[in-house]
Amino acid sequence: MRATRRMWDSPLSWGCLVSGAVLLAAFVVWQHHAEYPLLPLLILRDRDRIASFASVIVAGIGMFAVLLFVTYFVQSTLGYSPVRTGVAFLPMIATLVLAAQLGNNVFVPRLGPKVMVPLGMVLAAIAMVLFTRLQVDSGYTAGLLLPLVFIGAGMGTIMPASVCRPRRSEWSRSTPASRVPS
Repeated sequence: MRATRRMWDSPLSWGCLVSGAVLLAAFVVWQHHAEYPLLPLLILRDRDRIASFASVIVAGIGMFAVLLFVTYFVQSTLGYSPVRTGVAFLPMIATLVLAAQLGNNVFVPRLGPKVMVPLGMVLAAIAMVLFTRLQVDSGYTAGLLLPLVFIGAGMGTIMPASVCRPRRSEWSRSTPASRVPS
């Protein structure tokens, strides 16, 4: 990592940001003129899809925060080894899998994504608030276990509801990958 040597005002940082913006613009132009685009721009006019994309992005940012900064806390402050840190995250993963299965098979069909995504966001927000209460002397069970379970339940609730498959009638307007029957 070169974050401490290269700051935001360095030419390399700005060059990478500008290059990314130019490549993104070129991709949009290319997709606009392609006969069979990977990302048909018409799907970006659908409010439900935009909300879905936004919720996945926000959930991804939340997971990045948890996996990076809580890992630093567990290893640096609590003194856990990398393997013990991974084991410490297992309750989050187990809750995520359980919530994703229940969400996909039980709750999303009954309640719909417009209920499940905000519910998952609230659960993840509760976890983030609980993470702010961590102290140097916080132990795993008292300080970390409950927020890890909440973040797992939140992420497991958000993801299945956000990535609902299009109906067969929408396949003509969807991406090529979604046309593969499952």
